Amino acid sequence: MSETIRTILALSRLPRVGRLRLRNVLERFATGTTIGLSLPDLASLFGDQIAKENVAAAESEADEILERCEKYRIQVHYLGGPSYPTQLARLAEPPALLFSIGRFDTHRRPRIAVIGTREASEWGLQTARACGAKIADSHGLVVSGLALGIDAAAQKATVDHGGPTWAVLAHGLHTVSPSSNRDLAKRIVETGGALISEYPPGEPARRHYFVERDRIQAGLSDAVLVIESGIDGGAMHTVRFAHEAHVSVWVTFPDSRIREAEISRIELPKPQQGTWELLLAKRAERVTSAKALARMMSHLPPAATATIP
Repeated sequence: MSETIRTILALSRLPRVGRLRLRNVLERFATGTTIGLSLPDLASLFGDQIAKENVAAAESEADEILERCEKYRIQVHYLGGPSYPTQLARLAEPPALLFSIGRFDTHRRPRIAVIGTREASEWGLQTARACGAKIADSHGLVVSGLALGIDAAAQKATVDHGGPTWAVLAHGLHTVSPSSNRDLAKRIVETGGALISEYPPGEPARRHYFVERDRIQAGLSDAVLVIESGIDGGAMHTVRFAHEAHVSVWVTFPDSRIREAEISRIELPKPQQGTWELLLAKRAERVTSAKALARMMSHLPPAATATIP
């Protein structure tokens, strides 16, 4: 990989250079394939806070990350760089760095985040499969998190229909979690999709990383489709980020539950309470069928290219 990437990775490992500072530096100095300043010069921007020995240690850590990237065939993308997804600029806090395995340069096609609860109903799983298949058949791309339940059902249906899907993970790409989805992750890469993370290889999953990855799912997508979610479900974080980034939010809801929902939300199964709340508050548009989903996709604004031309 380039010396620019090595410099940026080393900068990210310096003490007191968190993601906000790293993002600010990249916004100022990263242009195309260069960053313009050496690591010591970049470190000097933070005054006397960073000692020379810290710079040497950061360079060593960067080399270790690059070795892991080479081992796992991981690509590195940085804010302002030529392969960074431009749609992420809509986020209040776009990731400064992204790591990917597979094809992350994807085509002009609608990108739909299909998300939902791990504790899905059979109706929810069937709906997720139908939507994943329809998006693939409609030349779209599914964005999801490779979690159990709705995510895996939608992404498996997508690859079964030969469509690409991006899996945004809450840990480094040295592994796949849950391990039961390792075969699915392999198929995602083999069918022209990608595994994506903002965490370097070797970084384990942490609780707050799941919320952080939710914003990336929203930022990468032209619309967010929630199949099923409880009121406090993780999918609702993605919905919040989508609203903040002015990304369309869609939900599915069974016809058989409409009357019941109108009478009392409490009577609804937990996985459908969140989606009903979104409909009730008019914060989402209902997708009534796979055919309707294809029609709604056709009315989305022309998809931006995934990367800078």
